[in-house]
Amino acid sequence: LFKNNRDLTFSNATANWGLNKLGVSNGAVYADLDNDGDLDLVINQLNDVATIYRNNTSEKHQKTHYLRVQLKGSNKNTSGIGAKVYVTTAQGVQFQEEYFNRGFQSSVDPVMHFGLGKDSLIKSVKVLWPTGEVFNTSGVKADQLLVIDQRNAGHNDMKAPAKVDEPKPMFTDVTHTAGINFTDKASTFVDFKVSPLLPYQ
Repeated sequence: LFKNNRDLTFSNATANWGLNKLGVSNGAVYADLDNDGDLDLVINQLNDVATIYRNNTSEKHQKTHYLRVQLKGSNKNTSGIGAKVYVTTAQGVQFQEEYFNRGFQSSVDPVMHFGLGKDSLIKSVKVLWPTGEVFNTSGVKADQLLVIDQRNAGHNDMKAPAKVDEPKPMFTDVTHTAGINFTDKASTFVDFKVSPLLPYQ
């Protein structure tokens, strides 16, 4: 597990945060299982029972706040998949897009979780629905589940952004001028010497 240092770097916090169980895993899910405002972890273990880690942040740091957002879409998109949510506080703007599928046959809690730190009041919550409708609200109190229904959204009256000059590409093809003259040659190694039960070479 890695901690975000808020300066575009991460620190390995596995041992300090108590995730020191040895095992083989290929999946994990995060959700607020005890509804205390922090995200708990459930990690599958191959040939063993799943491991559940309770997050003790809310008990250790009483002054931290959160906001949970549940979307209710219209028509057949009842979960609001594809909706974009912006939460603005004194510390800045957080953004999440409603997609809760994670890998093969896996998903997370469809309720979005925003950690707010010391901010107990949210300046604004904005939802851009996939249909182009917009929902705005302000002065939202932290530490609650905010249910937002698409039926309460209005139409997007935002003007299209002014056209700007096309930016120069970040990459340029320099293959022919790089001076690298290399041709890969296939190895003559016989795979059956290591794995005799392979069906093909």
